[in-house]
Amino acid sequence: MSASIPDTFQEESAAYGASADSIPVAEPIQTDSLGQCDKCGTQSMIKWGRYGYYWKCGQCDNNMPIKEVCPTCERKMKLRKDGMNFYKRCEKCQTEERYCVFEEAPE
Repeated sequence: MSASIPDTFQEESAAYGASADSIPVAEPIQTDSLGQCDKCGTQSMIKWGRYGYYWKCGQCDNNMPIKEVCPTCERKMKLRKDGMNFYKRCEKCQTEERYCVFEEAPE
């Protein structure tokens, strides 16, 4: 299972059969190391646990927290899932951005 981040808004729209007007959120952050294990370097998957979403490496079983800070108010953002899309959202200022898109549905 791997996460992919589209290079452009148009690529994302074409990949999911939607027009650019039908996607109401901002473009995802562009990070090459998003979800890479900090121990072995392989691509991790997002899992749900007792304290919310986290990165889980399938190769070495390492767990990594997802710590995102709101660029507007600098508070911790929460993750939410919608199909194969994950969004980060700030409860205080209602800012929301796409975090990542999975090619296959996470378990």
